[in-house]
Amino acid sequence: LAKVAALAGVSKSQASDALRGSGRVSEDSRRKVLAAAKELGYRTDSSARSLRSGSSRLIAIHLDPASTQDSEGGLLPFWSRFPTSFANTVESYGYRTVLDVGSTHDQMFELPASAVIFVSTTEVAVEVPSNSGFGRIVSFFGSRQFGSPDHATLIDCSHDYVQIGDDVATHFAKAGASAVLVLRRPGKHSYQEAMVTQLSLRLAAAGFDVISRQSDGSAVGQALTVAEAMAELEIDGVFNLGGRLSSVVDALRSQGLEPAESAARDCVVVVNQSDTLGDQIGLGVVTLLKLQGGQMGIDIGDHIVAAISGRPTEHVTFEHALAVIDQR
Repeated sequence: LAKVAALAGVSKSQASDALRGSGRVSEDSRRKVLAAAKELGYRTDSSARSLRSGSSRLIAIHLDPASTQDSEGGLLPFWSRFPTSFANTVESYGYRTVLDVGSTHDQMFELPASAVIFVSTTEVAVEVPSNSGFGRIVSFFGSRQFGSPDHATLIDCSHDYVQIGDDVATHFAKAGASAVLVLRRPGKHSYQEAMVTQLSLRLAAAGFDVISRQSDGSAVGQALTVAEAMAELEIDGVFNLGGRLSSVVDALRSQGLEPAESAARDCVVVVNQSDTLGDQIGLGVVTLLKLQGGQMGIDIGDHIVAAISGRPTEHVTFEHALAVIDQR
């Protein structure tokens, strides 16, 4: 930088301002500095700048494989939308995103990032080291954290799963259902447990019959689990957290039932956790529990950048909605 300044005939601070595009530098001086930098082959070192300023323009996201991938190792639709919208959001503020699905938590803290986000729906505990970095933002979605960082800011992000349980219970009651099957996804997921517990409490208090079953995640397993549950109870409502909607509908139709908006002897109220039905036309009337991955990425992005700028939030709660869609 000193050589660039000498060649351009300006001070070192003016050369620095000109290369960063800031400061009170005349256009003539700026052109001279850029020409000198090009002639000398000078390039700014973003890592050195980050060390000097104590921050970087990098945000790291760690996706827990057990929570965000399907049985074939691909990202589930919800989680594929989240990092895309997050990256687009923070890019508009001048930040870059690095996405990781394999590193350890300790390795994530070694990255020169202004913020590190841990995403998990299972009972994953993240130890935040005491030397995690001055001013660093550490955010959690679903994960639990422990440790006492000296200077990091911790932000917890989640949906209101208790409220979701209340809303789904109210929906079943209004639709006239009285016997509900809760089809859970494989594994132990904190959001699922909170949601199902509240739903079961509400339904039981209202005199509903509730049966909860966990599938193995496969299409055949899901259909079999639904069929077995229906052999135990005359179900007129299904809350599908367990996988493919088409598998659930196939199982219902094998019993002579159809998904519909209101319960009757020949139909079942189906609430499906998804943010889209895709191209699954012909599945009847289905209620979507919409936890929108794309919008969540935008919300987290805005909050993280605000926190980096000195406006931290202790907790960020995302919106959810129930939408009845007629696919017939």
